[in-house]
Amino acid sequence: MLPAPRSPLPASDSVLQLLALQKLPGNNTCCDCSAPAPQWASPKFGVFICLTCAGVHRGLGVHISFVRSVTMDAFKGEEMARMEKGGNNRWKEYCRSKRMLETGGGEGGIKERYEDDAAANYKDMVFRSAGAVAGGERERGLTERSCS
Repeated sequence: MLPAPRSPLPASDSVLQLLALQKLPGNNTCCDCSAPAPQWASPKFGVFICLTCAGVHRGLGVHISFVRSVTMDAFKGEEMARMEKGGNNRWKEYCRSKRMLETGGGEGGIKERYEDDAAANYKDMVFRSAGAVAGGERERGLTERSCS
């Protein structure tokens, strides 16, 4: 039996939590292009991104990434958990460890990085660490992948 879907946190609660997360090292710049003060996030990866890179993420499809505004959208509880467990520095370190393209915004670099099998493995790690494995995304077609 699947757990009941979590309802979104009130926007003001998620905004305060996200603004606090943005103060952590690495989260104050876009994880894809290093632009300052990103105002968008990809909850699937737990990263903060700028408006330009958010547009590219939208083009990847929701099965890979989706974006939410840090200040205008309400985040679900499991999305906030992934934002807390993820982080720009954690994603960048993972990219380095897998010899994936780390920075360099633009459609080509972002598409290549986020569509890579290693990115899907990272997304799974964030889901597991946030306690979201049992619900939502898994039942829509994601499969367990090895993280090695």
